[in-house]
Amino acid sequence: MDGEPGSLRDVFTAACIGANLQVDNADGGGCDVEILLPTAEPHRLTLGQLVIAAAMNVTIRSSDFSPASGGATSGGAASGGPPSAEDGSLAVVDGSSNKVEDRGGFVYMTGGALVLEGLHLTRFRGSTRGGVLGMRGQGAQTLALRSSIFSFNAAQWYGGAVYAYGADGDVPGSATLEVSRVAFLDNSALYNGGAVHFNGLYGNVTATFSQSRWRRNRATHGGGIANLFGSLTVADAAFHSNRASDAGGGYYQYTASGSPAAAAQFLRSSFSHNSAGAAASASSSSSSSSSSSNSSVGADLHFHTVAEGADANTALLCACNFTSLYSSEADVQVSDDEAACGQAG
Repeated sequence: MDGEPGSLRDVFTAACIGANLQVDNADGGGCDVEILLPTAEPHRLTLGQLVIAAAMNVTIRSSDFSPASGGATSGGAASGGPPSAEDGSLAVVDGSSNKVEDRGGFVYMTGGALVLEGLHLTRFRGSTRGGVLGMRGQGAQTLALRSSIFSFNAAQWYGGAVYAYGADGDVPGSATLEVSRVAFLDNSALYNGGAVHFNGLYGNVTATFSQSRWRRNRATHGGGIANLFGSLTVADAAFHSNRASDAGGGYYQYTASGSPAAAAQFLRSSFSHNSAGAAASASSSSSSSSSSSNSSVGADLHFHTVAEGADANTALLCACNFTSLYSSEADVQVSDDEAACGQAG
């Protein structure tokens, strides 16, 4: 049970909320802890979110996870992609009975560093921003997600699974995401980022995604990912059957006059059967390499710029497959020649 001796919350609280942690970090206090979760039964959170602040360095990992081999034991991460839900090495964390009103149904970060490995995080709901993870703070925040699954999570506003905001209000900070071999499945948000939303309006937000998958996520903008004023790199990824009721079924990128630029690089990534706008309930019939289709809604990718030059909203799509791209307001370069892209994979 949540909060009982030996539970995830109990171990976290003992290590990080006890006498060793100075909240204002005035004398350098903090915590450095690794929490290993058994895989025999789901871990259910019912008492609210965990909070990670400056000077806290936390790793939460399946007890059966092997970082050296990539983690999964049955054809998932160790074979070059995310694990499957049937993988017995994953520790399941169930948030269906957890009640959180604001950011981060599982974890809310205001600073510090968090690593999640070998987890299946599912059915977290009720948070306005970040169904599972919320980042917002004046300092530096670092989040690493590895060999995990996020499924059936929802946010009332932004980021059905992950929400990253590189500031605290208008006080600058930074948020850095490193995501490898992660599957985002059936997550949703009312507005932006059915699975992942990040916003660098007042602070720097950067993200790298590799060997990850987005499937059946949905939102108004960016069924898979919504990038506002941030910078990301995506390699060897797949976006399939994601939906946006307005624009960017797979991916949505936005900037506006007087705001920070937005930028993206996609390498060897595929987009298929994503939908947006009035056709959000329909599926694309096929995918083709480096299509230059400029659909007004961008079922696969949509780059939106308001009262700003196209050079403030940029992207490179290298050796990617897609069918529906809206880029009329942005500087989007498309190439089939991976070697000519000047980017290591």
